[in-house]
Amino acid sequence: MKLRARQADAYYCPDVMVFCEKTVDCHYREQPVLVVEVLSDSTAAYDAGEKRRAYQSVKVSGNMY
Repeated sequence: MKLRARQADAYYCPDVMVFCEKTVDCHYREQPVLVVEVLSDSTAAYDAGEKRRAYQSVKVSGNMY
């Protein structure tokens, strides 16, 4: 499952994502409740940089269904 970051005009694959939104598109989500990235030596700069900024631009869902 991918996370769509509209402001970054990109899609990302978080290591863990929790969502409660109802949507018609089964390929991505836009309003996660929780996003987790596990940093490794080979991806830490990308995950803590570009991906983190993109995740911070995503509207977090406050509604539980």
